[in-house]
Formats: sequence, C-alpha cells, structure tokens
Amino acid sequence: MTMKNIRILAGGCMAVSAISGMYGQESLQKEITVEREIVPEVRAASRLNLYPRTLSFRQSPATLTFSELTEMTDINPLLDTLEPAPTGRAILQTPYRGYADVGYFPLANGSLSAGYAAVQSESTRLNIWGEADNTDYKCRPVDEAEKMRMRRFAASAGVDFSHSFGETGTFSASTSLTYNYFTRPDAAIAESLGEMRQVSNRQNTFAWDLAAGWEKSSRYGVAYHAEARFGLMGFGHGIMAYENADAPVQTKVKPAGERTFNLSLGFEKWLLSGGSFGEGSSFGADFSADIAHNTGGWGTTTPGVLSITPYFRCIEGIVNLKAGVKLGFALNSGKVLHIAPDVLFGVNPASGFGAWIRVEGGEKVNTLRSLFEITPFISPVATYPTSGLPVKGDIGLRLGPVKGAALIVKASYGMANRWLMPEAVDDRGGFVGHDLRGWKLSAEATWNYRSVVSLRAGYSGVIGEDDKQGWMEWRDRARHVVSAAVTVRPVAPFSIDLSYELRMRRRMPMVGADGEMWCNLKDENRLNAGLAYRISDAFTVFARGENLLNCRSLLMPFVPSQGITGLVGVGVKF
Repeated sequence: MTMKNIRILAGGCMAVSAISGMYGQESLQKEITVEREIVPEVRAASRLNLYPRTLSFRQSPATLTFSELTEMTDINPLLDTLEPAPTGRAILQTPYRGYADVGYFPLANGSLSAGYAAVQSESTRLNIWGEADNTDYKCRPVDEAEKMRMRRFAASAGVDFSHSFGETGTFSASTSLTYNYFTRPDAAIAESLGEMRQVSNRQNTFAWDLAAGWEKSSRYGVAYHAEARFGLMGFGHGIMAYENADAPVQTKVKPAGERTFNLSLGFEKWLLSGGSFGEGSSFGADFSADIAHNTGGWGTTTPGVLSITPYFRCIEGIVNLKAGVKLGFALNSGKVLHIAPDVLFGVNPASGFGAWIRVEGGEKVNTLRSLFEITPFISPVATYPTSGLPVKGDIGLRLGPVKGAALIVKASYGMANRWLMPEAVDDRGGFVGHDLRGWKLSAEATWNYRSVVSLRAGYSGVIGEDDKQGWMEWRDRARHVVSAAVTVRPVAPFSIDLSYELRMRRRMPMVGADGEMWCNLKDENRLNAGLAYRISDAFTVFARGENLLNCRSLLMPFVPSQGITGLVGVGVKF
C-alpha cells in the first residue's frame, strides 16, 4: 500500500496534552485521503470432490455447447488384442487428429488399430476408424491326435458423425462393417483324428450396423432422446444334418442370418429446486423395441420384446433414489407379459463410505450377434427365443478411498429363465436355455499411491454346488474367480503392468453318441505382463506378453486355448 497525500485540519491548541484537558470540549476534525494500489491475488485451486454419489447415473446437461458433445461409447468386443478403437466421437484433447497402433508376435499373431478425425469442430464431428486382429496356433484335441490348426481373423471399420444444433439438440449417426473368419472346431477335430469331414473347416460371418439418434437437454429441466438401430449378420457356411429322425442321409442346412431392429425413446422431467438441473426430484419414462428376424437354418423366426419403464428419481444430499417398473411384452416367444423392477437406492454420507441396493430385470432378445460375442463356436444354423431375467439385484458397501485405499463388498442375486448357456453337440458349439437361481459374493480392494503405483485385488464366488445355482453372466460356469493387477510408473513416460486371473471349476455339458456328460474345461490360469515407453507425445513403443504360464484351458470340449502369446509394437498419433 502507498500513501500519496495526508491532510489534517485541527481546531484549538496544537499541544497533545491539551486535548484531554482544558480543550476537551472542543471538536476535532480530521480529513484523511488514502490512495492504494491493490494487486489481485489468485487463490489456490480448491481440491475437487472426487466422490460421486454411489452408482448415480444422472444426465446432467451442460451449459456450454461444446460440452454437449461429450458421449459415452461402446467398444467393439469382438476385437480385443490391442486396445480397441473407440466407436464413438471424441472431444478434442490433443493437437492430434489421428492414431495408429500396430503389434506383431511370431508366428502369425498381429493387430492393427487406427482412427482419424476427418472433421473436428465445436459443433461437428466426423470420425473414421478401423481395426484388425489375427491369431493362429496349433493344438491337439486329445493326446493321441494330430495337431489341428486354429485360426481367427477379425476386421471392423466404421464412420461416426455428430452435429450439435446448439440448444435445439444433437444429431448423431454411425455405420460399421465387421468381418470374421475362423476355424470350425467340428471339422478341425475330425481332420485331426483322421476322420472324413463333411464340411469345410472354415467359417466366416459378416455384419453391418447402422444407427441414428437425437438427444436434447433444455434449460427447463427436460431431457429426451431417440435412437434407431438396424443390423445385419449372417454365417457363410451351414452344416450337414438329418432333416428328421427317419431321414436316411444327411442334407446340407443353409446358414442362419438375422436382421435386427431397435428403437429407443425416453424423456426425463426434473422438478427443479433452486434452479439446479439434476438435483431434487424428477420423473420420466423409457421405451424400447427390440426385434430380430431370423432366416435360414431350421426356419424363420421373429422374436422380439417391447418394453416401457416409467420411473421416479430423487437426488437430495446424500440420498440417491430411483423407483421404477419395467413392463415387457414378448413377441413370438412364450409368455407375453413380463414385469420386472427397476430400483436403485444409494446413500453416500461421507466421502469414505457409501452403500447401495439395486434391483432390475427384464426380457432379453438373444441375437446371433450377442451370442457370437460370447463365443464364435456357435451353431451356424440355430436361432433362439428370448430369455427372461425376472430379478437381478445386488447390495453393496464401499469403504474409502482413504489415503488411496478403497474396499467394495457386494452380494448379488440373479433369477433367470430360459437363460442361454453354451453346450457342445457332436463337437459343435451351441446354446441351450436353463433356469438359473444363484447368489454371488464378491470383494475388491484397490490402492493408489499418487500416479506411481496402482494395485487391485478381487474375489468372486458362487454359493452352492447345484448346476442351477450358477451365475448367469459366467458362461463357462466357473464357481470361483480370483484376480489381481498392479501398474507401476517409475518415471512419467514408462509404465509396467502385471495382471492375473484364475477362473476355477469351469465346465460344459456335451452331447454325443454316448449321451450327455460333463466336460472339464480346466481352470483358466492367466498371467499377463506389459511394458510401454512414451518416447514423445506422438510416439510410444510397447511389448506385452499374455498367458505367460502357458495355461491350455479349453474354449470348448476338445479345443484348447492358445498358449503363450503377446504383442510387440508401436503407437503413433498424428
């Protein structure tokens, strides 16, 4: 502070001692003028609250037009050798528009993933992406057999577009093509055993997807969305089979194909409190229609599900509540009306503690695409009805993070009707519906030390020994799963990753000439390790080894998995 001018006017005696004495009755008058130079000081940034409400899935519209382009996107699960190419638009965070990752491991394992943002502005996005993976290895179905060659090649490419019309809304559209080529296990097994095979040992699939959607969030607390999807998928080769029990010879059955149609609509109206969107109470409804038209194979089928889910939501302080009911109407697939809950109750009283209860359910259309993503070794001529999930729920408890450590404990229950589980028939894979009722207990602990070390360890187990007490999402029918992972970053551009997973008591039923029996798929015991070094912001080299313990568990009866494998490659941004 600087003082430029001080003026003092005083009446009476100038002596200080006289002020309190004989001149105490006289008034004093002061006039002081002070001029200051003030330098603004930037406050230190406050630490962000990094503890979101437990399992809160809220749609919070942004006030900036640019933020409205943020989008969660699915990843193509068919291609997973490299980090998959995102199938949705990305917000500009770097000066680079494109990327390419390529890796190779002898003798014939390779992967390529690339993408480019052809148009990238605050209102418009046009992304082009593609990826391809190849695996090739040899194995024996049984010890005395000759080695058989198992190959798989998968390639996918697509274009994603979006345009924001400001407060009017955002339009998005995407399309993609996917091709798969792989060895048929039944033909490969027959050839390995010296038997005559009646069909080619090659199988391929082709798929095309097209989608368009519109979403809008207004300043008046109303959000709505609409999306339509269309898909095609078909197998390239059928099978040889008897038309009926009395047929003298086998005939060729045409491969199955499907057309899928999906429509999704929804709205949510917030009852604003204090002008804050996403806080307080809201009501809304979601509508969906899923239809699959299947041709070829054993005939034509058109299963489908229409569903509507009205709900009420309340987010106040430490409480997050959603109460809804899902009404499903099955088409051409057994019982018509299905009612399931859609409920979530979570409390988050402190940053280091939270708890929740979630219950949901509904009917599911079993498309060939969804089953192929579980395993490619499925029947190329079979189609399937819908499956029901009357109730699936969990209750969980979260402790932490406290000093970088956190623990999540959860108990889950699932009730599934006609749930498709893999089975083997005459060395061919397929799915058969089962009624399952099961409990699953799980716990996961994590610890992070700054950005240097990240640790994770978890366990999940199914309660009970009965076949119908399995967990519906574990298609290999495992009873216990143990996993652990560690990431170390000793210096900024260098990282080391280790991961381990043990899936115990895996098995699958198989049907042959001797009837039905259970096949032990062996425990899956996988140890993976990876190294990555970022030479510059635009150039990274990496090396990764998978299945370092050389575990040869079975993908299905008589089909061992690949042994030690990996990738060595580079990643480039441009």
